[in-house]
Parts: sequence; structure tokens; C-alpha cells
Amino acid sequence: MKKLLAIGALSIAFAQAGVFVGVQGGYDVAAGYASGGKFNAPLYDGRTNNSGWSVGANAGYELGLGFFGVRGYLQFDYSQMLDVSRFHAFDVDFNVDALINFVNSDAFGLGLYAGIGIGYQRLMYDLNVVQINSNNLPLFARLGLTFKVLEHSRIDVGVKLPITGWNLDNRITDEFSIYSPLKAQISYKFLF
Repeated sequence: MKKLLAIGALSIAFAQAGVFVGVQGGYDVAAGYASGGKFNAPLYDGRTNNSGWSVGANAGYELGLGFFGVRGYLQFDYSQMLDVSRFHAFDVDFNVDALINFVNSDAFGLGLYAGIGIGYQRLMYDLNVVQINSNNLPLFARLGLTFKVLEHSRIDVGVKLPITGWNLDNRITDEFSIYSPLKAQISYKFLF
């Protein structure tokens, strides 16, 4: 048992760990459906599919053990639909990712990441808040490529895949469902 503890402590001592902050941008694809069959908002009728852009920031902690690593972080996003610019979304997500580095040197690294996240979203229509049922938080998976550039920079290219969506209950429409957006993102992280 002492040997296992010593090996574990030695592994952690050689691990690369650090706090990071970053920014990201992306493209969202979302879908919604009103239970009454029609959105009462003037721009929506029946089933809708919309796309939009998003920008945001993230901060967290990464622990790298050579070719393997894990990270956990908070991500803040602002999104706006392209065709319906009156809808705005503010997201706060907590993510946990596993990292596998195929190439890992001081100057360059290439790997894959896969993870899971849970989020909270505030949806707004012309600055009126659309209330979200409090017992329904979206759950999503994350997959992508990660590139380490020099010693302190990481670039991620990936997708956020919906597992569950949001149910909305608001003043401008009947109750309706909106699915967590499929989101393609590029992010830059600076590791301290």
C-alpha cells in the first residue's frame, strides 16, 4: 500500500497542472417546437430551426499526466440567432473533459478531448426574459481536437452535442421546447 501511495504521489509531482483562462467563438444550430403548434412571437410559426453565432470566455484547471489529462472549467457564452436577431441567449456551463495527447512536446502537442457538461441558459426576446423551468438543465457531450502551441497556449476545435434540451415557459408563447444547440467552437486557452 505504501508503494502505491508513493507511486501516486510521484506521478502527481511530475504532472503538469495549471489554471487557464480563454476565449471562444462558434456557430450554433438550434431547434424549437411549441406545444400549441405555433409560436406567438411574430417571427416564429410552427416548428423552427435556427442558427447563430456565439462568443464567450472560460476559466478552469487542467491536470496533465504526460499523454493523458483532465480539465474542469466554467464557460460563459453569449449567442444570437442570425435570422431572428431578437433572440439572445446567455449560457453558463460547467464542463469536465478527458484529454489524450498523441504528440506531446514542450513546443507542440496534438490530441483529442471528450467530455460532458451541464449548463444554465437565460433566453431573452427583445430584452424580455423568457423564464426557463428551474428543474431542467441541459446536459451535453463535448468532442474535439486540441493543439498545444508553445508552452502556455492551447487551441481547441470541437463540437458540443446535445443530450437533453430546455423546456421554456414564458409570457410571449405557449410552453415550448428548445433543444440545446449543436455548437461548433474554436477556443484559445492560456495556461499559467
